[in-house]
Amino acid sequence: MRYQYQIGHKEYFFLADVALSTAAEFLARIIRNQEEEYDVLRDGELIQIGWNCFCVVEKEGKFQLFALDYTKNPFEDSTPDLSLALAYFKEQSKAISNAGIQPLETTFQDTLIVETGALSEDRIYMIRDAAPENGDSGWTCTSVFFSGPSSLEDYVKAYTYQLRRFCEQAISILHFPVDTIAVFEKGRLIEVVGEDNKKLL
Repeated sequence: MRYQYQIGHKEYFFLADVALSTAAEFLARIIRNQEEEYDVLRDGELIQIGWNCFCVVEKEGKFQLFALDYTKNPFEDSTPDLSLALAYFKEQSKAISNAGIQPLETTFQDTLIVETGALSEDRIYMIRDAAPENGDSGWTCTSVFFSGPSSLEDYVKAYTYQLRRFCEQAISILHFPVDTIAVFEKGRLIEVVGEDNKKLL
């Protein structure tokens, strides 16, 4: 579906699934606020909104929003279809609202530490040990049966967008606070607890 809007003398649009209309309208409100304050609708502009980043392309006097392509290399590839980006945005917003937490800013290009055993285990933990700093999200992903690495080779560093390859639903809780522990079974979120073992989801 084509979503089209007018802000002053500028017209812009983006493409996304009709089922994501609520998220699309929320995005449009954010774009309006940012345009009125920062003049973001300019060719080549990158707009950071939550975990996502969108790029602006001018075509025949109109502006189109593109999403970074998380199915490829978002540092190089983009897509006119905002559906995946909006789906992540929707799930993140829903999780934040349901948990009643103050979100920590985390982006697709922030990194996390992954224990290599977690890449093949059915059950994994996502643990936030620290607040985001210098591109490090503060998250660690580890397997439930993990008893401690024998060497640094047991760890790899990954971008948060790469979670979609082995635990996509974990993207929904990336804004959760320090001391969050989330449990996933075969990629499905089972439980999320916070400080003092307080249940968040």
